Amino acid sequence: MALAMVAEDRQINDVLEEGNEMQIRGAKVYLCEGKELSFYEVLLRARQRREIVIGYRLANTEKAVINPPAKTEKKMVS
Repeated sequence: MALAMVAEDRQINDVLEEGNEMQIRGAKVYLCEGKELSFYEVLLRARQRREIVIGYRLANTEKAVINPPAKTEKKMVS
């Protein structure tokens, strides 16, 4: 994945070389089951952990949603 990012924008290589990491985390790190949260609210929770959320992947889907346009739309988390 990092190779694809560098291929699209060579400047991203500087970010990757500075010791920064990108990890895939499970949603449970940021969410509480049974609550409706917007992507923006998830961003705020990640920020409290000094992390950044760039997108999400719904259960039983292959494709991730990166930088979703409807950041204030609340969704039920289960």
